[in-house]
Amino acid sequence: MATTLFFTSLLYHTIEEHKSSVAQFCGNIELSRLTKQVVFSDPYNKTSKCNRWTSPHLDHDVEALKKDDDLKIEIAELKSLFCERSQVLIHGDLHTSSVIVTQDSTQVIDPEFVFHGPIGFEVGAFLGNLFLALFAQDGHADQGDDQRVCWYINKEGILRTIEETLILFHKKFIALWNQH
Repeated sequence: MATTLFFTSLLYHTIEEHKSSVAQFCGNIELSRLTKQVVFSDPYNKTSKCNRWTSPHLDHDVEALKKDDDLKIEIAELKSLFCERSQVLIHGDLHTSSVIVTQDSTQVIDPEFVFHGPIGFEVGAFLGNLFLALFAQDGHADQGDDQRVCWYINKEGILRTIEETLILFHKKFIALWNQH
């Protein structure tokens, strides 16, 4: 993430190069719309049929989110920033199933959502996916579904992945910035 975000930002590109890249990827309207819907609308919409959660463990929390008008205002402001800020090239659908990790490398697949957006979205989406997996663990364990999440079997593994992701991202991004 750090490499892509740095090398597609104005910290590395000239204004002209950046504008050219934004123009190159601006046609991805439908997939950008889908990302906005899934991230900034559906989770807070009482009538959305797209949401699933570990029930009954999260029923109370889900209901509280859907009734929280102050939260909805904050989410609307974040949605506006998401639409307005073309800071870096982002995957747009980055989650744990989009990442392939081996001993030697980490690769991201499914680039069909790629477009320019805010620099913090990619890291936030990935970490948010990990936090959702963390909070869902109790429900999966109650259902005897210990194998549902294959590469991080327990809460400690998820928390370690969150911490390592933040540390590695920070270290690599700052190193690139200092180098260039």
